[in-house]
Amino acid sequence: MKIDVMSINLEELNKFNTLEMFHRKEMLSYDNLIIKENNLQFLQPTPALRELLILIEVKKDSHISQSALASMVGLAPSMINNYMKELIRNNYIEMRGNSRRTMSYHLTGKGITRKSNLLMSYLIEAIKLYKNAKDELKLRMMDLKKEKMHRIVLYGAGETAEVAFNAADELGLDVIGIVDKDQNKQGTEFAGRIIAHPSQIEKMVPEVVVITSLGFQEEIYESIKNLKDKGIEVVKL
Repeated sequence: MKIDVMSINLEELNKFNTLEMFHRKEMLSYDNLIIKENNLQFLQPTPALRELLILIEVKKDSHISQSALASMVGLAPSMINNYMKELIRNNYIEMRGNSRRTMSYHLTGKGITRKSNLLMSYLIEAIKLYKNAKDELKLRMMDLKKEKMHRIVLYGAGETAEVAFNAADELGLDVIGIVDKDQNKQGTEFAGRIIAHPSQIEKMVPEVVVITSLGFQEEIYESIKNLKDKGIEVVKL
């Protein structure tokens, strides 16, 4: 399988803070970037992703049991057994030992190449999804620009805020501050800015607060909607 690595937009990677591990010297593998969350509504694991997860876990621990693999990959043990048989049949994994106590699994040269190709395909798709999300948020931010709202405070210092920040930056909007009610985040740095308590919003003198905490949009809106009486718009994504 030939992967078009040139289609990866490195500029997007540089801006994607969630993938900042790409540029750390101590990062020897991209394996930790793989999503293993099973409770996803729109991104259900595919057979290709399951295969990649198995190859990654076998590379990490050659003595891993199939029951442990099943738990990590989110499959029934019987299904893992089918996957392992297929991987061994395709010469991606070599099984060594003649008993359960001595049995171990090892990636072959072909298996290492397979893992690299699957991982590259995964990253390409992840970048495309990120770009689509950023483009959608950029459209929402464009409305603010049209309404002459350039001084923005983001409420919610999570992954959505990262995407929203990059979208705003590309539009020339000024993210003057980021707030979050999580005390563990307050005082830490986010996109070159120190995360503040929501009580500091007025002191920042924004024109608009964009709620970037998607899971608590209504709750946050109700808690700060009084800012609208003070000339500060409050916008939900």
